[in-house]
Amino acid sequence: MGLETIEKALKEAKQTDRWLRVLIAEINQVKVNDLGEVDKEVVKAAIMDIRALHEEVADEAPADDEELDELEEAVYEELESEEEADEEADEDVEEGEPPEEEPEEEVKETALVVFDLETTGVSTETDRIVQFAAIKLDKNLEEIDRLELLMNPGVLIPKGASDVHGITNKMVRQLHGFPTFAPQIVNFLGDYTLCGHNVLRYDIPLLQAELKRHNFDEINMEGRSVIDTLGLSRRYKKKAPHTLIASLSHFCGRTHIDAHDALGDVLATADILEAMMTKKELTLEDVIAITTAECEDVEFLVKNDNVWKFGRGKYKGTRLATIAKSNPGYLRWILDKDFPPKVRTLVQNALDRAQ
Repeated sequence: MGLETIEKALKEAKQTDRWLRVLIAEINQVKVNDLGEVDKEVVKAAIMDIRALHEEVADEAPADDEELDELEEAVYEELESEEEADEEADEDVEEGEPPEEEPEEEVKETALVVFDLETTGVSTETDRIVQFAAIKLDKNLEEIDRLELLMNPGVLIPKGASDVHGITNKMVRQLHGFPTFAPQIVNFLGDYTLCGHNVLRYDIPLLQAELKRHNFDEINMEGRSVIDTLGLSRRYKKKAPHTLIASLSHFCGRTHIDAHDALGDVLATADILEAMMTKKELTLEDVIAITTAECEDVEFLVKNDNVWKFGRGKYKGTRLATIAKSNPGYLRWILDKDFPPKVRTLVQNALDRAQ
């Protein structure tokens, strides 16, 4: 019997000449030991109400005091035994050691966000996002949160792209486009360290292009750390290929069964990072420093004395303008490859001026 039953019984008791019998019949169904703390107090209060009412209408009510006394005694005995137990517990605490406080659950703080995109193609400038996935990891690389989004890219998905990631035009036809999800994506990435496989040359530039295309502010990369497991794979796995599938097999010893699913790729990237850090005894600070150094060391084009030159490759140290005249085919090859937008723009401008 709960609060509603008692309240109902009290109400009926005040409206009928059988008020005491009705109320006692209801309350007697209670097993006092099974009552919750609140219900015991309510029964206790109900008995007091009965006493008061009984005094007011003693001439009209049947003599059921004996039944009422038994119920009252049972309730009060139960309450008193609980109070004595509480007092004994308090005395034990005072005489002995203070009670051990339960350790507060550690609040996990995000240390980095691993993310991946599935798109309509390989161009960071013109292709669109079809699927976004990301997970937040703490300093121990334990997952804190995840985000997975499927969206309509606003253009047709080429068959070649669908063959890779399995996402078809039919699957996304009724879905919202990137502008709907952009604020959620930016908020999830926050200002955390970003991680991904080929994230520097592909995922970040493509995401920035999408944001710009739809008039959103680009993600602020100034001072932000980035971990690119592709660069780490090239450093610690000397033999090609360095794809996500090959890296997962090499560092984790398992097959990538969810290849080219954004969330599957994110989880695989996180596993690769953890395996590298464990095997090479690296910290997050170490891998961030390595990625930063890789970016600085492999800058494809560098500007010296206001002149653009090749920073690496077979034409390292040679002026870009010189190669535009002597070997334009090489520059056209660069335009066909997945180089960063800035490199492609400089190369195209060099070719235009050389004509």
